[in-house]
Amino acid sequence: GPSTACSGSPITLTAPVGTTYAWSTGATTASITVSPTSNTTYTVTVTNGACSANFSHTVQASSAPGFTLGTLNPI
Repeated sequence: GPSTACSGSPITLTAPVGTTYAWSTGATTASITVSPTSNTTYTVTVTNGACSANFSHTVQASSAPGFTLGTLNPI
C-alpha cells in the first residue's frame, strides 16, 4: 500500500536489488529520499543483467504527524 508522510517531510524509498536503477525523479541510485508536498507516485526501473522490472510506490502527503513505510509494488 501507499506510504504516508507529513507534507514536505523526507521519506526514503528503496528499490529491490539490481545492478542499475532509473527513478522517475531522474535518480540512478538504489534508494531515494523524497519530500513530497502532495500525493506523489514514484516509479523505478530496476535492471539486473538482461532482466528488468518496473516498480511504483505512492507517498501520500499528510498534515498529521508520523508515517508508515510500505514496499514497492511491481507494475
